[in-house]
Amino acid sequence: MGQKHLTKTHREIIERLLGEKSLRSIADLLGYSPAAISKEIRRNANKNGRYDAQAAQRRADWRASKDKNAGKRTAFLTAYVQEGLRNYWSPEQIAGRLRQEFPEDPARHISFKSIYRWISKDSRQYEKGRPLRGFG
Repeated sequence: MGQKHLTKTHREIIERLLGEKSLRSIADLLGYSPAAISKEIRRNANKNGRYDAQAAQRRADWRASKDKNAGKRTAFLTAYVQEGLRNYWSPEQIAGRLRQEFPEDPARHISFKSIYRWISKDSRQYEKGRPLRGFG
């Protein structure tokens, strides 16, 4: 136990062993809880109930790539973060300034971790410009 996400190799092992071994023995072998293995199979089985490791990996990659904070990414916050980065402020400074300047407006607050995620996502998404790096 202790791992957080299943790997491609783990998914292939699950697919191979599903008909031969119990969920509990597969979980013990891989070091996950039986509930985690059961959830993986339920979440990624096809319409016929068959588990396909490659399809499960594609679905997991797609879910991981989704921007979970897309609703927080307002025009105001994007502009504020861009301006802060242009002024060479760190994401910690930007997040702190937002809380200081708008203490009563939580919609204008954002964590520094979210800013780092935005920067990382934008650097992967755009080859040039990279809007949240402050050079866009």
